[in-house]
Amino acid sequence: MSDLQDWIVEEIPEAIRRDAERWLVLLDSERCGEAERLAFARWLEEDPRRRWAFEELSTVWAKLRTLSELPALKRQAGVVDLFRSLPPPAQPGAERPFRASDRATVTAALLVLLGLAFHWVGAYWGG
Repeated sequence: MSDLQDWIVEEIPEAIRRDAERWLVLLDSERCGEAERLAFARWLEEDPRRRWAFEELSTVWAKLRTLSELPALKRQAGVVDLFRSLPPPAQPGAERPFRASDRATVTAALLVLLGLAFHWVGAYWGG
């Protein structure tokens, strides 16, 4: 397989993806009122690919928002510093073997990153 698109059963059309992006931004803004929410509901129900596109973008949006809030959360009292709470590094010679489940996890993470990279590059060059 030479292209990531070969792995996707059905590609979301560019117009639907762009509309989903606009709806996501509008719904997350303070200028979104009841009329906009009703129009969004109608838009969403007209084509199942719209719901799919919106759900995919919403997932990424939520993860990005969480990442942007991490510095503020870290400054709050009572939040554990992850690096201080990690166990000390293993002593030399005590490393555990690299298991098949580790390999699968690394492979899955690389595929996700590759997919995001193709998506971002495609959005940049195509949009």
